[in-house]
Amino acid sequence: MNYQQGVALRELLEQFLAQILFAVCSRNQQHQRGSVYVRGLLLDGERKSVGAMAERIPDGNEQAM
Repeated sequence: MNYQQGVALRELLEQFLAQILFAVCSRNQQHQRGSVYVRGLLLDGERKSVGAMAERIPDGNEQAM
């Protein structure tokens, strides 16, 4: 997968999350933090704890996730 394909895939994921998963969330911060959390779950890595995921994601924040 090249960079452009990765960007397109992330946009599709964001649309899916907004329409399906976060449709019931009223605050924009919930959408953003939830998106970071889901991306963390999808990344490679043996540990899926919040701390480990926050370390792997550039915009990850353990307290916010």
